[in-house]
Amino acid sequence: MYKFIITVICCYVQVVYACDFCGCSPSVVNSDLLSLQPQSSIGINSNYKGYKYLSNENGLLKSHMVSNNLMVAYAPKNWVELRVNLPLIWMMNQYSGVKDNTFGIGDMSLLSNFKVVNRSPIGTNRKVGHTLLLGFGLEFPTGKNQVSDDVQLQNFTLGSKSMDFLFSGVYSMSYRKWNVIGAGLVKINTENKDKVRYGHLYSIQAGTAYTHTFKKCQLLPNMGLRAEIQQKNLHNRIIQKFTGSYALFIQYGADLNIKNFNMGVQIQHPLVQNTAFNSIKQQSNFSFKVAYIIKKKVKVAATENELSENKN
Repeated sequence: MYKFIITVICCYVQVVYACDFCGCSPSVVNSDLLSLQPQSSIGINSNYKGYKYLSNENGLLKSHMVSNNLMVAYAPKNWVELRVNLPLIWMMNQYSGVKDNTFGIGDMSLLSNFKVVNRSPIGTNRKVGHTLLLGFGLEFPTGKNQVSDDVQLQNFTLGSKSMDFLFSGVYSMSYRKWNVIGAGLVKINTENKDKVRYGHLYSIQAGTAYTHTFKKCQLLPNMGLRAEIQQKNLHNRIIQKFTGSYALFIQYGADLNIKNFNMGVQIQHPLVQNTAFNSIKQQSNFSFKVAYIIKKKVKVAATENELSENKN
């Protein structure tokens, strides 16, 4: 039961969808990268983000972005997990009376998660449980790198056109039906062939989740804070002024687990932000996740003779 609860809570460790203020593709990094329990699964995470332009000299009013992240995870052991994520992205830039649509795939990522601490209170005298996972990953330049002449739109691109590195850590402390969760992420971007290095990403989040069981389902409401810093981009080692951001978000949502299916909804509101030199205002974000957990088959070691002896 303890592992089952931790598995569901992983959807709370939610959403750092970077929209290339840091030079990440608009796909990463979400709860699928910041797992709390190694498991084999398949799923999709859909995320909506909206942006309002405070300076609209070119007639640019708003940008809308929807990213559908396809995920496949494989856990050969109970302490290690490999995850592959491929984003499918739709972006619309809204001008005065004109709408510009862009479709495409983003940068594919491969991440390995390692469970280094797993102290369950089940079957012990301990009342508090601890779980710690560390992760390392790579992001591959599979997304299209679209560069706009508009200064503000240079923040948005489907891919960075470079090989980038991901480092993550997730800690969970459980007490009865409550969990306190903290997570950190660092993304290091390298310079691409066009002499552009998109800014690094630093994110940390903390919050709590409560587990309520009814019939054969589990409901986990959660709430927390997330801080995010996205460095400015460099082009030929020249700082791009209207890029980068820092923001503090409040986030809340809930997970629902039915049999092998895990569903989650997450909402984020920016409390404080400075985005693209205060020329862009981030709106509220919405995420929805559906995942199917592939349970391992239990090997039956007993033979028919052994079973008959046990009966006797």
